[in-house]
Amino acid sequence: MMRTLLTKTLYDKRWFLFGWALVMIFTVVLTVVFFPSFTQGNTFEELSKSVPGQLKGFIGDAATFHSITGYIAEQLYNIRLPLMFMIMALILAQALTVSDEERGLLRTVTALPMSRTRVLLERWAAGVIIFGLTSLVAAASFWVGAIIINEPVPFDFTWRVFVLSWLFGIAAFTVIYAVGSASGSRALTMTIGLILTMGGFLLSTFAPSVQWLKNWEVLSLMHYSDTSSILKGSLDSINLWILGLLTILSLFIAILLFRRRDIS
Repeated sequence: MMRTLLTKTLYDKRWFLFGWALVMIFTVVLTVVFFPSFTQGNTFEELSKSVPGQLKGFIGDAATFHSITGYIAEQLYNIRLPLMFMIMALILAQALTVSDEERGLLRTVTALPMSRTRVLLERWAAGVIIFGLTSLVAAASFWVGAIIINEPVPFDFTWRVFVLSWLFGIAAFTVIYAVGSASGSRALTMTIGLILTMGGFLLSTFAPSVQWLKNWEVLSLMHYSDTSSILKGSLDSINLWILGLLTILSLFIAILLFRRRDIS
């Protein structure tokens, strides 16, 4: 029964996965193939100096663009992909919770001869697999882009950004999934999801250059998708622990409240 519900959820979301995989491939490959343009002279560094300090977070640190790994880490895994993963998390979590509940599907699923906890965990596991596959597609895509421009990418860098992006995606998905499962409210789920997504993005973008925001940046989920340690050859264990604990805590709260509430 567990495998049936898990595989059914994956089957139902196959086009969602396919669509986001295409978006990842297009975004990542297109970004990587532009790398040679940024390494010709100091044009981009000079351009970044003319940009107001408050807006530099949108373009990244030009000093990292001298290597393919620095460019990928800054332009993809510090800016674009975390935002895309959070948008993806909001759409998927809402679809698996409040949208299915409004259509009556969730009520039908919970009527199966299995506990609510198993129902919640299997559908959550489907999301984990979807984010794992999407993270893998993203990692494979920048390898394709690197091959196109004839730039070598170290394997250890690849698996580290894969692990970080997957854990980040799981954390973002689990928080919103927990809100939807525990409340059944579309308004609350959308509000929390937008605060987590757009609020976190704006906070992480402006905090490096706006002094009074720096102390608040820890509230942004994107803060824990920092790739600076990866460029030094390691993974930041503190960030990984925080993402992991946030995932576990959110899932625990979801189980506790989902088991007790009335499903419409």
